Amino acid sequence: SSDILLVLSAVITQQAARCAFVALYHVVEGAISASIKLHERQHRELQQQHPASSTNGQEEQNERNLMRLELNDWSCGIAGGIGFGAMHALMLYGTLLASESSTLGTLYQQSCPRIPSLVNSALNAMMFSLLDILLMLFAFYGMRRRRSIAPKQKKAGNVTIAASFIIHLMGAFSTTANSIQSGCYIALPLLGAVLIAASLFLCYGIGLAEFLPKNQRIQQSSSSRRVLI
Repeated sequence: SSDILLVLSAVITQQAARCAFVALYHVVEGAISASIKLHERQHRELQQQHPASSTNGQEEQNERNLMRLELNDWSCGIAGGIGFGAMHALMLYGTLLASESSTLGTLYQQSCPRIPSLVNSALNAMMFSLLDILLMLFAFYGMRRRRSIAPKQKKAGNVTIAASFIIHLMGAFSTTANSIQSGCYIALPLLGAVLIAASLFLCYGIGLAEFLPKNQRIQQSSSSRRVLI
């Protein structure tokens, strides 16, 4: 029961941290968007006052489009997920690696008698790092849709946040098999299955083409065309 409470509290804390991170990102994003709009308004006023000096207007427009292109849920979600995954990997693998670097021999544990502990921990850290990226993308998608005024979009956001919590909970509970003899032979395949399920949910449950909100998809396509030109 203590393991269940520990896993549950850890998953709830990490889920809340992801949602808080995305909420803070939306605040920063709003401030940057307001700054870009202010710059555009000032640039238009300058053009109206001095038409002859606006020879590089297209270049400045391309720069603003590039700024918008970088601020999208794909790039920021992946970057945030890598950060969360790095911290997760440091906690799962870093302490064991540091302790083993100063000793001779190979450490084995009862939960994984035929696989060195460093290898087992590295596999767990790798899969949880990839899972953290997917969970962060789910948080970006879900929190963005929750801000929409459309009921269908709000429902999609709530479903995605709930699915993210359940997927993380399944991945965390899969590691509890390591508490039994040779449990890693159960835990590693289960964690891999959770990672595959999360990937399928992103590809087919959300849809790669539908991940970005409509305004970001329009900005991304228009910016790409202008940059190519």
